[in-house]
Amino acid sequence: MLAWASLLYLFAVTGQVVASESKAVMFLDPQWSTILEGHSVTLGCNATSAKAWYTWYKESKKLTKEKGKNLYYLRSAKRSDSGAYSCETSESDRSDPVNLSVSNDWVILQAPYSAVFEGEALTLRCLGWKDYSNVRFYKDGRLIDQNNQTFSIPHVEVIGNSGKYTCWMYTTLIYGDRESAAVQISVKELFSRPVLEIKPSARPVEGSSFSLLCKTELAAQRRYTKLLFTFHKDRQVLVEKSDSPEYNITEAQLENSGEYYCQVETENLKLRKSSDPLQIHVQQLFMLPRLEIKPSTSPVEGSSIFLTCKTELMVQKPGPNLRFSFYKDLRTSLIKTDSPEYIIRTAQLEDSGAYHCQVEAVTASVMKKSPQSHIHVERIPVSGISLEVQPSGRLVNEGENLLMTCSVATGTGLVTISLCTLDSYSCVDRSELFLQRETFSVNVSEKDNGNSFYCMASNDKQTTPIKSGPLQISVRLRVSQPVLRFDMDNHRAVVGDSVVMVCESLRGSPPIRFQFYHGQRLLGSLEVNQTGPGNLSITVASEADAGTYSCDAKNDISSSIQRSKAVNLSVLVPVSGITLSFSKESPEIWTGDNLTFTCAVVTGTSPTFHWLHNGKEANGSSEHYSINAEGNILHIGSVQPLHGGTYQCSATNQLNAEKTFNVSSNSLTVTVLEATHILPTMAVIFSLLCVIILIAVLLFLFFKHQQKSDERYFSPPVNGCRCMPAGGRGVVLFSDQPQRNKDRSEAKRR
Repeated sequence: MLAWASLLYLFAVTGQVVASESKAVMFLDPQWSTILEGHSVTLGCNATSAKAWYTWYKESKKLTKEKGKNLYYLRSAKRSDSGAYSCETSESDRSDPVNLSVSNDWVILQAPYSAVFEGEALTLRCLGWKDYSNVRFYKDGRLIDQNNQTFSIPHVEVIGNSGKYTCWMYTTLIYGDRESAAVQISVKELFSRPVLEIKPSARPVEGSSFSLLCKTELAAQRRYTKLLFTFHKDRQVLVEKSDSPEYNITEAQLENSGEYYCQVETENLKLRKSSDPLQIHVQQLFMLPRLEIKPSTSPVEGSSIFLTCKTELMVQKPGPNLRFSFYKDLRTSLIKTDSPEYIIRTAQLEDSGAYHCQVEAVTASVMKKSPQSHIHVERIPVSGISLEVQPSGRLVNEGENLLMTCSVATGTGLVTISLCTLDSYSCVDRSELFLQRETFSVNVSEKDNGNSFYCMASNDKQTTPIKSGPLQISVRLRVSQPVLRFDMDNHRAVVGDSVVMVCESLRGSPPIRFQFYHGQRLLGSLEVNQTGPGNLSITVASEADAGTYSCDAKNDISSSIQRSKAVNLSVLVPVSGITLSFSKESPEIWTGDNLTFTCAVVTGTSPTFHWLHNGKEANGSSEHYSINAEGNILHIGSVQPLHGGTYQCSATNQLNAEKTFNVSSNSLTVTVLEATHILPTMAVIFSLLCVIILIAVLLFLFFKHQQKSDERYFSPPVNGCRCMPAGGRGVVLFSDQPQRNKDRSEAKRR
C-alpha cells in the first residue's frame, strides 16, 4: 500500500509541476472512494518542497498542520470519518475536495474517487466483511461479470460504459446473497468531436492562401492532456500527429480542391475522434493557355511565323497582371514579355521543334503552361554531290596528306557534308548554313590502303543523305622494324656449318633493301622486289663467329632505317685431341700412395668428361675416387689394391640431340705393390742398430773420463805403490796397477 501511495504521490507531484503551481492536488491510497468501517486509507497531498507546511481539512474543519509531511493516515476508519477532505501547503492553494465514504454494509462496491473520462481505464471492486464468493457485477440491472472480485474496462466510453453499477456477493448461510449500494458511473467526454473550419473562405482562388483549423474542447479536469492532430485530403494523410491544430496552404492550386477532414487523438490513451468532411473548391485565376501558330505549323524556310498565347481571366475586375513566356523544346526560353505574341521573322531549319507558352500572374504567383505544338520548317533538299582529290592519282605514300573536296550543286539551310570511308563506315562531318563545298585533309595511314572514300550531304535529318561515287586509294607503306632469325633451332651452330640469316619486315612496300651485321661489321646486303624476307648465308669458321647479329631494312617511302633487335648466335667447337696422364713417373704404385689422373682435350666447347676403370664407369660420388668440378681430374687419396688396373677417359659435347661429338683417350695401366711385411722388419733392424751405436758411444765416453781422473790424483808409481803428492798426510796406498794393466791388455785383445 505504501508503494502505491508513493507512486500516486510521484504522479501528483509530476502532474502539478506540469499543470499548476498555485493549487494543491490530493489523492487517496488505495484509490477507492468507499471503504469498510475498520479499514485504513492514506490521504496524500502533492509536495513542491520538503520544507513546506501541509494543512489537512475535513469539510471546512482544520485537522492538522505539519511541516514536511504530505500524508495523512486514517487507521481503522469509522463512519464518522466520512466526508469531503482537502489539503493545502504553504506554497499552494487548497486542493479540490475528495469525498470519502466509510460504510458498515454487508457488501460495498468500490469505485475510484476521481472522475472517469473516456479512453481511461476503470476498475470496480466488490468487497464484503467475509471472504468473497459467488461475486456478480451488474450494470443497469444486467449481469456483466461474475466469479471475480474486480471488474475492469481498459478504455471506457461515454455512452457504452456510463450507468448504475451494483454487485452481489454470498455472505453467510443465514443471510445468503447481499447486494451493494448502487454506484453511478458517469464517463465524461475528454474532448469534444472536432470541427474542421477553413479561413478565409471555402472557395479560395488559386494562388491565394488559406488555413484549416481543427477545433475541439478539452475537459477542464484534463486540460493538460496532450492532443495530436492529423489532417486528411481525399483519404490521403497531409500531416500526421501534429501538435498544432492548424494546417496552412500558402499558395492554393487547383489540385488542392477536394474533401478534407481532421482527426484528434490522445498521445497515450488511444482515443481518436474525426470531424465531418469539408469540401473545398479552388477557383481558377485564369484559363489554361493555348498556343496558336500562324500561318501554319509547316512553314517554308525563310518565311515568318506568328505565335499567340491565348487565355481568359476568371475573376472579376480589376484582374491580375499577366506575363507571357515562350519556350522551344521544353527548356529553351525564347522570351518573357507582357505581350501574348512572339514572332519568328525568318524561319530556319533549327526553328523546327516543340513549342509551348507559359502564363503567370505577377501578384498571385500562379503559373500555367499550354500544351505543346510542333513546328516543322521545310527546306530545299541537297543534290548534285561530287568528290575530288589532290594530288591526283590513287597511289599514295603513307603519311602523305590528301585534300579531298566534297561539293553539292543545290541545298539550303544548314547543310551537313561528310567524308566517309567504306571499310570502317566512319565519317567526318562539317555543317554550315548554305554550305556547298568542303575540303577535308586526310593523313594517309596503313588502314587506308585499299579503302574507298565517298561524300555524303544532307540538310534534313528526316531524309536519307545523298552519296557520291567511291574513290579507292592504294597506300605505299613504310617498312616496320625487321625481325632477324636463323634457320636453326636455339640459334646454335657447329664450326663448319652453313647458317642462313633471315631478315623480315612485317609491313612495308617493296622494293626493300636489307643489310646484315655481325656486331657492327657489315656482312652483306640485298634488295627484295617483292613482299617477303631477305636471306643471307654465312659459313661458321671458328668460335670468333659467335656473338650478336642484326639487320636493318629501308624502302623509298621514308629516309629512316629500321634496325632489328640483336640476336645471339652460339658456336660449338667439337671435342678433339684427348690425352690421359697421371702424376707418377712409374705405373707401379705402392699401397698408401696418392695418385692423380688428368684428362685434357686440344679443342672443344664445354666438354663433358667421363672416366672408366677396368671398363666400368668411375663415379665421383664413390668413396674410392674424387673428381673435380670440371670433371677432367680424377684423384685417389690412398691407393689400395682395388685401384689397380686400366684407366681411360672420354670427352663429349653436343649441339642438339642429333649432333653429338665424342673422343676417347689412350689407356693407362696401374700396378699396386703391397708393403705390409717388409716395412716392419726394416724398422726393427734400424732400431737395433741405433741401440748398439748408443751403447758404444757411452762406453767410449766412460773410459775416457776414467783415464783423466787417474792422471789428476795419483803420481807415478814407486815400488808398486802410489803416494800422495807433497803436502799430504803421509798415507801409503797399495797400488793395484799391475792388475789394471792386465785388464787393459785383455780389453785391447778383445
